[in-house]
Amino acid sequence: MVRLYVSCKAPKGSLKTVKIDDIKYKQFSLKDKQKGNCSKDRMARSGAPYWERVELIQRGNINKKRINEITFKIKILEGMVEDRETFFQLENLNDERSYPSFMLKFDETFINIEYLKCIKCTSAKYLNLGVRSEQRTGYIKSTNYYNKWINFKIIMSKIDNKGMGNIKTFVDGKLIFDVEVFYIKNQRLKIKQDLYRPGHKYGKGSPGKINKTTTILYSPIELNSYK
Repeated sequence: MVRLYVSCKAPKGSLKTVKIDDIKYKQFSLKDKQKGNCSKDRMARSGAPYWERVELIQRGNINKKRINEITFKIKILEGMVEDRETFFQLENLNDERSYPSFMLKFDETFINIEYLKCIKCTSAKYLNLGVRSEQRTGYIKSTNYYNKWINFKIIMSKIDNKGMGNIKTFVDGKLIFDVEVFYIKNQRLKIKQDLYRPGHKYGKGSPGKINKTTTILYSPIELNSYK
């Protein structure tokens, strides 16, 4: 099992532990305007005036020189119908900044990924490049899975000397994404278990758009590494 910890203070009531058949699950929940407490969550960026977030991050690092198989499951109790609702990330970290190579999410009910696919990035250019959506599948919708377990398996290849590696993502045993991903060299690679989405601005004289509450149950994450 991957050991995780709260990376920045969770909004009130957004993170709970739920025990089912002697297994401890994390319950993540975000209501409208529950801004995250990470350093950039209160800043306007990536098309949103702020970001709503509750997350856990891996203790230790992923071994880039081995094949890694990550498995977990989630159950959507409500919501997961808004813009870019991320629930899994592979994050590059150093002492100054962090940025994802791979994000798994539901985007307006459809499952989606965002990932980095640049092989010539320097750290200075990297932040300007952004993360690009490349594939979308129409047959996996959050609203079709309410109160049902969704099983995920992510297989990461070894990462080569240029910082590239392959990621295959399976849902309930079916391959849905198969992409080449770029990782930032000389940075630690970690798993994030989270619920993370853009917020909305209230306009003058108008209530503006309101994010619906999203609540999910999240199993422990298993990580197996092999040559």
